Order: sequence, then structure tokens, then C-alpha cells
Amino acid sequence: MNNNSNNQMTALADKIRELSFVLHEIELYLDTHPDCPTALDYFYRTQTEVKKLTEEYESKFGPLTSMGVSSTDRWTWVDMPWPWHREGDYKQPRGDK
Repeated sequence: MNNNSNNQMTALADKIRELSFVLHEIELYLDTHPDCPTALDYFYRTQTEVKKLTEEYESKFGPLTSMGVSSTDRWTWVDMPWPWHREGDYKQPRGDK
């Protein structure tokens, strides 16, 4: 993976983590304010953005979590570099695919 792709992957993953944190905070707020229309609207807009960014990330770099694996004939989760392999100049070993 070239440096530009690695930077893009990191930036996208950071944004997803950031918005996922915001989403969780909104959920906690809604637990005590379930009828707040502003919070509900913010929740759904943020949720939509997290889904969009996750789809973009997974289409470019593979699944973020095992929930993103879509192959039915092989467990492809193991084909992706582990997070500690994504930094630097890691070369994925070849295997039967």
C-alpha cells in the first residue's frame, strides 16, 4: 500500500471512529431525552454519515470489522492486514486464495 493510500485509510478510519463516538454520545443523551427532535435528527444524520464512510472505507480497504465480511465461500477477514501491519512497509504473505 503506498503512502497516499495509507494516509487516506488512516484519515477515513479516524473520521469513522470520531463519528462513532459522537453517535454513542447521542445515544446516551437520547436515553434520558427520548422525545428530543433535535437529538433524534442529529442521531440519524450522524448514523447515515457513519454508514456512508464505512461503506467507502470497506470498498477501498476491506472490512473494518468482521461484520463487513460479505464473502460466502471463504472467510476473507484473514486476508486483510492486521491493524499493526497497516503502518510502514508491510508486505502481505502470499497464500491460497
